[in-house]
Amino acid sequence: MGSITLCHCSSVALNKAQRDYIAKRWDACLCHACLLAIAADTSLLTQGVPAERQP
Repeated sequence: MGSITLCHCSSVALNKAQRDYIAKRWDACLCHACLLAIAADTSLLTQGVPAERQP
């Protein structure tokens, strides 16, 4: 088995609101680019949950 510290996700710093956002929407791993986009989303820092994005 591998180690979580070898996974790309361990290098992306997320706050509790961002982790909660991910947990509510996805059951599986996210790609590095998606994790970085969520980490950069400042609405998660102030409001806890961002507005749903329209396609």
